[in-house]
Amino acid sequence: WTRLTEPMPRSSTRSSSSRSRSPRKSRREDSRDRRDKKDKREEKREEKREKRSRSRSSSRPTGTRATAKPPPKSPPPVNRATIIEGVEKRGGVRTHRAEIMLALPNGRRLAVRGPSRKDKRDAEDDGDKLEDAQDKGGVEEVRKVQRGLVNGMITRE
Repeated sequence: WTRLTEPMPRSSTRSSSSRSRSPRKSRREDSRDRRDKKDKREEKREEKREKRSRSRSSSRPTGTRATAKPPPKSPPPVNRATIIEGVEKRGGVRTHRAEIMLALPNGRRLAVRGPSRKDKRDAEDDGDKLEDAQDKGGVEEVRKVQRGLVNGMITRE
């Protein structure tokens, strides 16, 4: 081994600034890269959203409603019983119910319904009972008759 006393000559390809930098990126470059990645992710999300919204909106016509609301029905008569269709029972049996619309003192209306009946005549009889109760004692009496009709149906079946 020979000892060198003179410093080695610098090559012309290397500059002094390149030696002082570490091979890692600076903090500023790292944060710039992170921001760029984040921006790219957000752009992809936006593209997906645009694709989704376009495909959904093209199926419906713009500016028009799909279905128009039906005209409002006239309200049922107050303090008079009407027969309405009840729920369908097992086996497709149609039922009927009596309904009476009561006017309350505060200006609101209260619908009181009897039990579902297989026979329309039974529902009409329930309606007559509810009307009689309205004539006798008002809302409280109608509710008592209603409870009696419903409880009678439960114990009978």
